[in-house]
Amino acid sequence: MIGTLRDAGTGIAPPRRPRAGEWLDARTDNAHTGRWDRLARNAAQTAVLIAARF
Repeated sequence: MIGTLRDAGTGIAPPRRPRAGEWLDARTDNAHTGRWDRLARNAAQTAVLIAARF
């Protein structure tokens, strides 16, 4: 999933094996899983803001 989902057509970085700590803390590796964590966090915050208006 990491290799296929991540750089689909963007060509940012070739896949590489993450080091031991990167599995635990995705924030240290922005080019990889950190981007998806940020996307999920932003989506959650947006949903909360929209729900708060109603």
